[in-house]
Amino acid sequence: TNLANYCLTLNKHVEAKEAVETITELARRMNYKECFPSIDIAIGSYVAIVAEDYLNGIEYLGKAIKLSTELNDYYSLWLASYFSGSALFSICEFEKALNFYKEPLELSITADNRSVISILKITIKVINDLYILNI
Repeated sequence: TNLANYCLTLNKHVEAKEAVETITELARRMNYKECFPSIDIAIGSYVAIVAEDYLNGIEYLGKAIKLSTELNDYYSLWLASYFSGSALFSICEFEKALNFYKEPLELSITADNRSVISILKITIKVINDLYILNI
């Protein structure tokens, strides 16, 4: 799952999905919960962003958000929330997208990651402007 996470940070969704395909069934049989968020993010981001099946992808990402919250896996929570926001933005669900971008922003502020904070604030501003304009 580390390889999948690395691929996702580079927006390589196909490669991330390929990285988890071989371990998904085994991880689920072993009930290796620590792997589930990364697996669901890799599959969900692929389904939403590459296959453009946004709602199905958001379901996978939602599972990842829930479990990463339970596991205190903040990196997975950041990724799942960010990609959920991106998927919702793609289908013009601007208000919902804004809600999902708040979590990665809060986590980035906590980590004092200024470059990511800037990117997220710009993203939120653009989405907010589109929502206000009702495009």
